[in-house]
Amino acid sequence: MTVTGDAFIGIDHRDDIYYVARVHYGSGRPEVKALARFESGHLAGHHLIESGCPVLSVPDRLVRVSSLNLEPSEAFSVKDRTAFELAQMQLEPEDDFAFDSLPIDDSGRCLGMAVRRTALDRLSECLGPNGGTERHAVSYRPRAEALGRGYLTFCRANAGELVCLTDVVGGCFSICFICDRRIVGLAHVECPGADETQPADAERLALEFRMVVNYQLSVLMEQGTSLPLSALVLCGASDQGALSDAMRRYFPSEVTPPQLHDGFFADSSRINHLRLDKYLVALGLTVS
Repeated sequence: MTVTGDAFIGIDHRDDIYYVARVHYGSGRPEVKALARFESGHLAGHHLIESGCPVLSVPDRLVRVSSLNLEPSEAFSVKDRTAFELAQMQLEPEDDFAFDSLPIDDSGRCLGMAVRRTALDRLSECLGPNGGTERHAVSYRPRAEALGRGYLTFCRANAGELVCLTDVVGGCFSICFICDRRIVGLAHVECPGADETQPADAERLALEFRMVVNYQLSVLMEQGTSLPLSALVLCGASDQGALSDAMRRYFPSEVTPPQLHDGFFADSSRINHLRLDKYLVALGLTVS
């Protein structure tokens, strides 16, 4: 994703509500100017999303993530080579897809991401018929990647080298692995309709989540990251709720909510009543 300007607006759709973060980068250090929630149909034309770069979260189920190992090249950029590799994997015309890449180390390894352009067009309908603001076209980022960027930029780091982040919305998990302050893996779990506040559903969700995490840890080990999981950072669920309790039974590592720095907020006294963890994806969308 490439955007310009100093005002970024992250827009994340969760629980039929749009969570919006407006962040300014004019001074180099991010400053959160506003956090807000909107019901569907109330976002288009609002002054909060004007005169800035809107960035929408893409549900992880719509994103095809592939691990790539790119050979060094002076003739082509990483972005171009990623697009070429991903295009070869698709069964439909490459023009039907938008491609992006996320380097995970300095040796050419990266995560390639592909999403259908028609899906992106549908997501941007929340902004109205113009699909953006007067000055800037809309950009996009997968929820799991935005979660990782939000944690790395706005949160206090958990102890240990390998951290798993997850955000739960309606029984669906966005998952991001962080190693040595870099995103190294993305995944998701889909259990639509499950109610994480109910003990039986929470137990099932935690079990499904553990299976996916264990698989992703085995993939990371094959790629050379053999560290034990040091912490599980859980967003979107009550710290004392049924899902948090179930997670603690399945994971021996620390299970904790994210700790956001107050210093990034223009008026920290006005955020004390907010569930900031539910805004972490929206905040991460603003990080370029």
